[in-house]
Amino acid sequence: MARRTRQRRKRANHIGPSGNMEVDAIIQMFQRSLEYFEVMFKNYIGDSDSKSYSGVVNTKPYGEDFTINKKVCIGHILNEEWVLVNVN
Repeated sequence: MARRTRQRRKRANHIGPSGNMEVDAIIQMFQRSLEYFEVMFKNYIGDSDSKSYSGVVNTKPYGEDFTINKKVCIGHILNEEWVLVNVN
């Protein structure tokens, strides 16, 4: 009996450099939040990587007059300090 192999269709959900994948996903989440859930995120919580935050701010997903604040995750701060202490 011949075994049939299933070919999987690969669907790309990101086009562009892999370094922009996280940035594009975050921007998409902010843009869709109002449409799907009628929610506007006031705060962006993330690591010290400013690439994602600046991407969201530059996109202005809720218009010119809405400000999105950046909050740094305490887990990332503690991890960075731990690395600095243990490297030295």
